[in-house]
Amino acid sequence: MKYLRSDALSLRGWWKLRPADAALRSALRATIGANAVLVVVVLLGHPELGAAAAFGGMTAVHARFEPFAVRGRLLAGVALGMVVSVGAGVAASAAGWGTVPIVVLVAALAALAKLLTDAVGSGPPGGLMFVFAVSTMAMFPVTWSEVGWHLLSVAAGGAVAWLVGMSGRLVDQLGPVRLLVARALDAVATSRVTGDPHPAIAAIDAAWRAVNTVPARREVSGLEAALVDADLVLHDSSRAVAPLRERARELRAIRGIPVTAEGRRRRALLLHGGPVPGSRRSPGTLPAWGRMLRSAVRPSSAVFVGTVRVGLGVLAAGLLAAGFGFGHAYWAMVAAAAVLQTTNVRHTVHRTVQRAVGTVAGAVLGAALLLAQPSQPVVLTCVVIALLGAEFYVVRNYAAAMVFVTPLTLLLASIPAPADAAGLVADRVLDTVLGAFVGFLAAVVVPGRHRHATAVRRALESLEAANAELRRGLEAGDRPGLARARADVLSAVAALRRARDTVRGELFGSPLADQAGEAERHGYRLLRRTTAG
Repeated sequence: MKYLRSDALSLRGWWKLRPADAALRSALRATIGANAVLVVVVLLGHPELGAAAAFGGMTAVHARFEPFAVRGRLLAGVALGMVVSVGAGVAASAAGWGTVPIVVLVAALAALAKLLTDAVGSGPPGGLMFVFAVSTMAMFPVTWSEVGWHLLSVAAGGAVAWLVGMSGRLVDQLGPVRLLVARALDAVATSRVTGDPHPAIAAIDAAWRAVNTVPARREVSGLEAALVDADLVLHDSSRAVAPLRERARELRAIRGIPVTAEGRRRRALLLHGGPVPGSRRSPGTLPAWGRMLRSAVRPSSAVFVGTVRVGLGVLAAGLLAAGFGFGHAYWAMVAAAAVLQTTNVRHTVHRTVQRAVGTVAGAVLGAALLLAQPSQPVVLTCVVIALLGAEFYVVRNYAAAMVFVTPLTLLLASIPAPADAAGLVADRVLDTVLGAFVGFLAAVVVPGRHRHATAVRRALESLEAANAELRRGLEAGDRPGLARARADVLSAVAALRRARDTVRGELFGSPLADQAGEAERHGYRLLRRTTAG
């Protein structure tokens, strides 16, 4: 099993920190949004509503780096999902459901959350928070008369989180788009050192998608020009990369976008006559969620594999934890869902090891805090600090983030009523290790190779069509039309690379991976030809 020899099981792989810019800014935003209503309801003397308020506030940890047009839709959808999750949990608790029906409910909602979040590409943490919400609230003692208050708390938390997440739009509407462009420029410069162009291709593709979300009335010719330069440098080794680094630093430091004369002309055409011929930009284009969902629900789709894995893994983890008599069995279900928020077995192995190791380390810190028996204001302060640390590290290293998540979870569990520190910590470790291991087994048992291979075939078809369009442009000498054709090839190559990596990460791989690699190289050669020409 070749994937077991990767850094997924090495100490370096566990604790290696990935570079991440704007991590502190996004962590502060998520921390404020997640804790604002929680702190208010606890200080008002209603700690029993703290969990629902916290889950609503967890809306803020999603869509951290998305353009505001996309972020607004995603956060609204997440907030609604949190209301549904908390509502389902408190309803099950109020109805007096037993352990098995609750486990089935959580497993079903976990599968649905995985399907929806993967289909629309919501990004980390995927469907995890919905599983955490429904499983936690289902275990809380709730009466029917209190259900409305819990729903009000989660809705308030979600609304505040949405406002905090979108607050940057008031001062810098193009900030997330500019950041993605800067990352693309840096990725191109880095590719010159590593010799691997694919991360840069993916970064340029993501940046163009972000630019396309900007309405036509906004002037972004400076960003478009930067991406065109990055594309040319990527495929022409004679061009210097230093100007890209300098441009990236400028884009991170400024709030305005340089406007060119050509940009003003193109903007006028976009406003009055539609897209400029040969332009890569399709102003105001947002992801087509309906089409994505229809594609995801097909049994042949790769998203469907992840949905089945999560459903079965969460169900098995919950039943086993309850059968063993573990306290807080819902933590096992959350752990199983967490390690399965991945695309293939290799990533699941890495996530399993990181979650287990990080939880054990965090449990030591959590035990020390609980044994100190801090006052309620101190507990709230520690919750805020722990969430800040978790959000700062989650984009850099999952194991390091778990060192903060574990005491955060323990402290939240102690807010409604005093808790036995030793028992709570033991439950956390046992449930998490069990759930993570069951999640790993679900990833291995549920086959995904054939469905992931279908994703590779579709990506191959898209790249073949894009290559054909690019070849026609080259043969006809249609220079203006080459811009959009090049963008289509870049996007297709990036999609094919993602599909190929997913197949390679499965237990037995697929011969299609080699075919996909040759197709990538062919597309890359065509891009170089258009640059040289």
